[in-house]
Amino acid sequence: MLGEIKSAVVSADVWLFRAVNSGLYNKYLAAAMKFAANDLFLALFTAAGFFLLFRKWNGRDKADTAFSLWAVIAANFISSGLLKPLFARKRPVAELVDVNFLVEMRRLGYAFPSTHTAMAAALASALWDRREARPYLALFVFLTAFFCVYTGGHYPLDTAAGLVLGAFTGRAAVYLKRLYLKRSKR
Repeated sequence: MLGEIKSAVVSADVWLFRAVNSGLYNKYLAAAMKFAANDLFLALFTAAGFFLLFRKWNGRDKADTAFSLWAVIAANFISSGLLKPLFARKRPVAELVDVNFLVEMRRLGYAFPSTHTAMAAALASALWDRREARPYLALFVFLTAFFCVYTGGHYPLDTAAGLVLGAFTGRAAVYLKRLYLKRSKR
């Protein structure tokens, strides 16, 4: 019974991967991904977002920035350092044929969970209390997860796991930030 469920989930994951990676393929979007789907672009995009969001830099802004960055670092460590070696799931390009692999990687590493999605979700959930930023944060997480699949680096389940990990990590950072702010007022 458990084997049948796992088989059905994996089949659905591969089917959805193919629907996004091949079914939605567009040569212009693929060309844009050569520029946008890399770590430097993600870092610059995040830095620009912080700059725009925290132009005044009061005490709350500094605390939000510090704790959201710690959430991103924690999500990266938990995903890449702990969970990927534990699950050891290969990337789609290493298992499937006819994958549109649109990114350059120094090595193919493991895919589960998606570290980029985990970091984006950690950032978004750490800053979720900023109501004015919510639409942009949600869009940022969605696009990160979508393009992790579109570029051929991850299965959809990898990005879903990254989303859960990042949301948990980001909210843990908010909890710690509130404790810190409460203690610093004494």
